[in-house]
Amino acid sequence: RRTTTTTTTTFRVLDFCAGAGEFTKILLHWSKDIVKLAFAITGADPYTRAAFIKETEGLECKPWSFKDVCEGCLEEGEEDDGIIYDFVAISYAIHLLDASLEYLFYNALAKRCRYLVVVSPTKNKGVIEKRNEMSFGFREIAYETKLKVHLRVFESLRVR
Repeated sequence: RRTTTTTTTTFRVLDFCAGAGEFTKILLHWSKDIVKLAFAITGADPYTRAAFIKETEGLECKPWSFKDVCEGCLEEGEEDDGIIYDFVAISYAIHLLDASLEYLFYNALAKRCRYLVVVSPTKNKGVIEKRNEMSFGFREIAYETKLKVHLRVFESLRVR
């Protein structure tokens, strides 16, 4: 559940396929200097955990892969509202998701987060093809392209 103080709401974020925390660092800068929001960010990357932790000055990084999400790693969360994350961000990595895992992966995310943010230098053909399918678990609510970078925001159809 989002935590609220008298001045700030804290949003729970999963930076999935986090790399060295590039998305996280941008989000933290943006939240501090531009919009005055607070984020509780967790990274997830089985290959670059050490780099993420180092570059984000000690933020937690889970060893989760696409397959781990499909196998239920998100079900281990204990949030009262059933939602672990307000949003999951996948930046420059969605193309790594094997097509055979797409429905399992997206539906596992859709049960445990409110929004999915996909940032990519491509149009994310696999995501576009599914964006209006109920079985995908999400519906597209925003799309923007700037400097050849595509950003898509999806809302979960599995949680409210």
